[in-house]
Amino acid sequence: MPEPDEWMRRLGTLPLRHQPGERWQYQISSDLVGVLVARVTGQSFESFLRERIFEPLGMKDTGFHVPADKIDRLPTLYAPDPQTGEFTVWDEAEGGRWSSLRRSPEAVAGWSPPPTTTTPTSGCC
Repeated sequence: MPEPDEWMRRLGTLPLRHQPGERWQYQISSDLVGVLVARVTGQSFESFLRERIFEPLGMKDTGFHVPADKIDRLPTLYAPDPQTGEFTVWDEAEGGRWSSLRRSPEAVAGWSPPPTTTTPTSGCC
């Protein structure tokens, strides 16, 4: 993902997918809110959430990455099979972001290091 300024510049060049008020596009609009919150507050979106929401509510284990010593607490992700609709364990390639806990902690390394950019849809866990 590009840096926030470049992402916003690129986003501004795209045509509207829907007329305002007609529909809501959750991912893009949520990411935009994350960039705007960071700009208005002068701190990263993650820091803002931690200071203003997570800490006051006692959510000490909520954030945008899972420290290596707590990776065993990350639950298995299930997703529907496109052909059957049946929910199954979704395991992307080894080391993928959504690997199941049946693998080693290194296999879920996508959640372990802090992300370079945090937005509402970049994976709060």
